[in-house]
Amino acid sequence: MNVLALVVLALVWIVFSGLKKIPNDPPHIGLLTIFGRRTNKIIREGWCFLFGFPFISNVILVDMRKKNKDFPIKDLRTPDNVPIEVPISLTVVPDGKNLIQYLDNGGENGVFTILEEILEEKGRMWTRAVGEGPADYDEAMSAGEEAVEILIKALAGEKIKKINSPFPTNSLFKYFNTPPKPPTKYEENSFGTNWEKIEEWHEALSQEEKAQLKEELAVRKKIVTEIRQGNGGILLQQLGVKLVRLNIGEIKPTDEFAKDADLAAKEEKQAKGEMVEITNVGNLVKTLKGLIPGISDEEALKTVMAERGKATRTFQDISLSGDQKARPILLINPALPRKGEENG
Repeated sequence: MNVLALVVLALVWIVFSGLKKIPNDPPHIGLLTIFGRRTNKIIREGWCFLFGFPFISNVILVDMRKKNKDFPIKDLRTPDNVPIEVPISLTVVPDGKNLIQYLDNGGENGVFTILEEILEEKGRMWTRAVGEGPADYDEAMSAGEEAVEILIKALAGEKIKKINSPFPTNSLFKYFNTPPKPPTKYEENSFGTNWEKIEEWHEALSQEEKAQLKEELAVRKKIVTEIRQGNGGILLQQLGVKLVRLNIGEIKPTDEFAKDADLAAKEEKQAKGEMVEITNVGNLVKTLKGLIPGISDEEALKTVMAERGKATRTFQDISLSGDQKARPILLINPALPRKGEENG
């Protein structure tokens, strides 16, 4: 009887100790391990039985929520040598069929580190690429969708079907847009100011080839749009995740460069103001010499500079050096009437 009781107790202990719940809030899945070795068996949320837990079988819980990361790609320079930052917004979700790859890459933190490195490398290549990248800072600022398409290709690789064309896909998007978008400086040199070379190539295609090209571009456009809107699902199998969203914020110069640019703009504005001041003083000196015959350039300049400090708009009785006669002079507005003429 005692032996039977022990057996029953042992069975009860085995059952209850092996009952485990895979949480669903937040959603998780479990990767089954046997004697500490990972298997490819996935255990979904809810209650499950793990025989011999935790020594024989166990689970590695994986949080299946979407993972978001915002980060800037730094140390980029456009061909006109402007340092810029490209803010990236990224969303991935672990893929249930490739959890081992996900864990091998360090889970969420490790995957994002790898993605940042890939995007930084491709970002540097894009800003310096002749034909594919921007010709200068102005073009980089308006290259949001084109840059996204290039970065998606860098991540997805063979997952995105190659378009059969001798021209960059971004250039084809611009050409087939309604109305066509203007080419960049590089594209003008390579494909014509009005896309003449692409038009000539397209006209030479058969109807079947044109239809195929249209379909391929539509598929690529759909992929890019879905990824930008956060509805994507491109499998990055080597990382064990699906790419849900990739978008680019406002491309802008680095803080240090922006400060230098603001300072340069202020200095330019100040220089223009000084030129206006010099011009005004010159005009006033000329006016004064016309009103007072015989006054020297030096005397006229000293008088103008003294009176401009008063910002006067009327006649002033000024005693000039070397001449003690009081002479009326008009400074700011030569069109004002002279003394004795105010009433007509």
